[in-house]
Amino acid sequence: MKVVKPTYLSVVEHMRHQILEKFKEAAMDELKENGVLGATNTDKYINRFKNQLKDAAVKQANWNQDAGQLIQLESEIGHIIKLIRDMNEHLEQKMVRKLQINVSI
Repeated sequence: MKVVKPTYLSVVEHMRHQILEKFKEAAMDELKENGVLGATNTDKYINRFKNQLKDAAVKQANWNQDAGQLIQLESEIGHIIKLIRDMNEHLEQKMVRKLQINVSI
């Protein structure tokens, strides 16, 4: 089991990274399509990750990374949403300033 656990943890980390990348892509696509980030369906990505964790669990060794990995994924998704919203706000402010300059000329 000592040989298998590092591989298992690597697989779980890889799955988390893939889900996070897919979420980022979907959020950026939504931003490009709508001009703002709406309520990207985070539950869809979290549930997909939960299912992958269930499939990867090694029940014989009682290895189950659900809680810690889910908390980490949810935190990272929240961070990405905040970054994108901050970026939206910055771009909107920049557009308003540009419009104000053009109107006053």
